[in-house]
Amino acid sequence: MPREDNILLPYAAPASKGTGTYRERGSRFVGIAAPISDWHDFHAFLASVHAEHAGADHVAYAHRTQPGCGNTRHADGGEPQGTAGPALVMCLEGAGLEGAAVAVARYYGGTPLGTGNLSRAYGAAARAALAAAGTITMVPWRSYRVETALADAPAVEHALRGAGAVIDERLYENKAVLTVSLSCSHEVTVEDLLSRWHAEAAGCGLHYRPEEATPQPRR
Repeated sequence: MPREDNILLPYAAPASKGTGTYRERGSRFVGIAAPISDWHDFHAFLASVHAEHAGADHVAYAHRTQPGCGNTRHADGGEPQGTAGPALVMCLEGAGLEGAAVAVARYYGGTPLGTGNLSRAYGAAARAALAAAGTITMVPWRSYRVETALADAPAVEHALRGAGAVIDERLYENKAVLTVSLSCSHEVTVEDLLSRWHAEAAGCGLHYRPEEATPQPRR
């Protein structure tokens, strides 16, 4: 994931699943692109491609999992080494996409294409699929569970909203329990904000716990 001074930054990802087709000398290349967030998503995506294109002669793929979860990987799907997978990687990198997967199923048309034409055909199908999928900006947000006394809850909420946090859930019983989210790219972290507020309000009994950062299409 892009970082500046250990702050997670927004990144571009496919907005949805997209498909595109390219033909070259009788061969048909079907590109499929989709957003993914982790390895589980990628394997589910690849399984669906293989199921949908069970009759294809080759299925090549490339993916860039959610930033921080893995590196770019690719496979040629039985084509000559370096002809298909790298072309798909170039499409993802050229589009500046992360959290993305693209696969191309080839139905052989009976005429050999040569390595150069083969790479161009795979790239063309991938670009068509990515164009159909569209692009969305994913903003990493981190969730926090915040606990405080009921009397202090209004002031805590006011401070959180003032820092750009979103109050996702409120639970009021013998104490106030808030679930809040704040963009990881925000210049003020919830830890900094709450620690400073707590210091200014000694004895309020404020506690908080950060959860995993989760990319969401929030603006």
